[in-house]
Amino acid sequence: MDTSIIFLAILVVLVLVFLVKSIAIVPQQNAWIIERLGRYDRTLSPAPVLLFPLLTGLPTSTRSRKYRWMCPARFALPGTIPSCRSMA
Repeated sequence: MDTSIIFLAILVVLVLVFLVKSIAIVPQQNAWIIERLGRYDRTLSPAPVLLFPLLTGLPTSTRSRKYRWMCPARFALPGTIPSCRSMA
């Protein structure tokens, strides 16, 4: 085989890997914090996004789910904390 064909095949494979790594989908009820070169860049909301994987590190995921708290209806003395539990 000619060396230019081998070089072209390797280049095509590298470009395909780069494209696959740059496409991401942020799940619902999540937000991704993007840091570029170690500094905060932006926060991504749920949607398909295009990232530059060489400069952008792995995104940090934060949950944006709303939680409901169940507190018993009882008399609470001032200065005390009633016991509540999460109903996620």
